[in-house]
Amino acid sequence: MSVSSTDIGDAMTNEFFTADPEEAAGNVKRRIKTTTSAFSSFTYIYVVNKRGELTGVFDLHDLMLQDAGARVYKFMTPNVAAASLTTPVGLALKKMVKYKINGLPIINERRKMLGVVMMVDLVESMQERLT
Repeated sequence: MSVSSTDIGDAMTNEFFTADPEEAAGNVKRRIKTTTSAFSSFTYIYVVNKRGELTGVFDLHDLMLQDAGARVYKFMTPNVAAASLTTPVGLALKKMVKYKINGLPIINERRKMLGVVMMVDLVESMQERLT
């Protein structure tokens, strides 16, 4: 299935940032400064293990509150709400409202990240279909 053949795929961006669970907060901050300047928006840091599987998430506020040596796994949220390319837009929006998040990671069947959809992009997608 091609990414652009689904509504989620059409709305998804590949502008996302990942960290290792063992990585220190100070290192994450340094990497953000050097790798995200071209991002159109940036709120969440997704945690992926050595196999590339999504295992956690935290936001920039959580990161800023940490000491430089704090390991990511100590402050990440481990149970991440996520969707797949075949998830209906309405269901994705319901998850975002339920968990009070603005971005939803899109994963494959092996929990590897494909991208992120933002609430504003999903709402725009639904508006376009209605007009």
